[in-house]
Amino acid sequence: MNRLNIYAFRAAYDLATKKFKKEENKKHGSSVAASVGVCYGRVASNLPPPSEVVNLIKSNGISRIRLFNADPNGLKPFSGTGIELMIGVPNEILPTLANGTVSTSLEWLQTNILSNVLPTQIRYLAVGNEVLLKDPFYSPYLVPAILNLYEALQTLGLSETIKLSSSHAASILSSSYPPSSGAFDPNVKPVLLPLLQFLQTSGSPLMVNVYPFFSYINNPQYISLDYALFKSSTADIDQNLAYTNTFDATVDAFVYAMEKEGFPGIPVVVTETGWPAAGGNAASAENALDYNGNIVKRTLNNVGTPKRPGTGVEVFLFDLFNENGKNGEEYERQFGIFGVDRTKVYDLKFN
Repeated sequence: MNRLNIYAFRAAYDLATKKFKKEENKKHGSSVAASVGVCYGRVASNLPPPSEVVNLIKSNGISRIRLFNADPNGLKPFSGTGIELMIGVPNEILPTLANGTVSTSLEWLQTNILSNVLPTQIRYLAVGNEVLLKDPFYSPYLVPAILNLYEALQTLGLSETIKLSSSHAASILSSSYPPSSGAFDPNVKPVLLPLLQFLQTSGSPLMVNVYPFFSYINNPQYISLDYALFKSSTADIDQNLAYTNTFDATVDAFVYAMEKEGFPGIPVVVTETGWPAAGGNAASAENALDYNGNIVKRTLNNVGTPKRPGTGVEVFLFDLFNENGKNGEEYERQFGIFGVDRTKVYDLKFN
């Protein structure tokens, strides 16, 4: 992108930002609450076309969506809708961005994202998904790719409004219970610590995927179903803080782990959480409604966690639809809130 195009882009962006903020102020007033988004996974052969999906999202009052890839066919229908987006930068593109120049990142952003959706709609770029431990080949490229993308966003005047981070599996914690014992796996620290430094400097969140469903089915002797579903009548006490559910305990384990590494103030965004409605033990529409319904209520009411009370945790529910192309157990294909016929699997309210 040449300098003239950058200046033109900035002017257009500034105008759009003023209009967007004005509309948001009218819509929301001065109240600020954590938000609930939904992941729009597309590993399936039977999903409705994206244009129809956008209508479904809007009609249900869903204001934020996570897209796992910067696919033009998936992005373009969202342009101009006002729906805020988290857009994934695929693992396989990380070496190109890391080894290239800032110009490489500028070109990638313009070609794959900014030519398809308004920058005012982009809240986050999730650079890589569960790279550490699960896809370690790409680990050395993660932070260099983020730094080049950040410089590219600075060039465009977008680094304050579009935040960069990377989504992690809970397995990057070597210890998570009790929450105060939270610690990162030593094997991921060579990459994770420079990433945390970037997040702190840039005011970006740590992105984590939190699944109490898996915690329960993998450890039923230690975690009760009620504790996983926010229905426990008893509390576990840790450092004089009372924990009544797995979600809070897991999020705070990440907070404690960051504190131990010298990063106490980084916010946490839960980029995936959900419960399957079928396909295995404890996988039912009733349990999915209990879990996701409690997530929505707590988020919108800024409940926060015992360690960070009153600070709402921004979440993205997984998943908009069941994805019949996913591997693994049957429940892996049953996380959808909506069926492919666009009717709700269970009556979840988003606001």
